[in-house]
Amino acid sequence: KTTEILGVQPASVSKIPISIPQIQKLTPLQVQQLPSSSFSEISSSQVKALPVTAIKALDRNDVANIPPQSIKVLSQSQVKALSPEAVSRLTKSQVQQFTQTQIEALSKDQLSNLGKEKLASISSKVLSKLSREKQILIAKIMKK
Repeated sequence: KTTEILGVQPASVSKIPISIPQIQKLTPLQVQQLPSSSFSEISSSQVKALPVTAIKALDRNDVANIPPQSIKVLSQSQVKALSPEAVSRLTKSQVQQFTQTQIEALSKDQLSNLGKEKLASISSKVLSKLSREKQILIAKIMKK
């Protein structure tokens, strides 16, 4: 999975380093062609700069490789753009980084794909700040 990104032949997203303007112009095809291991060193600034169309192109392995500290900078739109399959590969450490706003942005399918163990790892402080509707949905998933 390699591709030329705006004149740069990437071995790794962060080792280029790919600049923020380049990250902002990544197409879904370019994201799909990056090796999943590239995402293991992506910075928070780079994650924040990923366009929603690029986020939608992330596969399960790409998402699983994003460092936990970089997960907490995902915007609501970026979180909504993650496929339920990609969400299923989030690690416990990544899920623990979710903010209230990010959890509120997750759909029923995304939350279901997190599974009980990962949902249980979300801090009670964050859970207590969620909307009543989201708390009930999480409680139902936890009882399955």
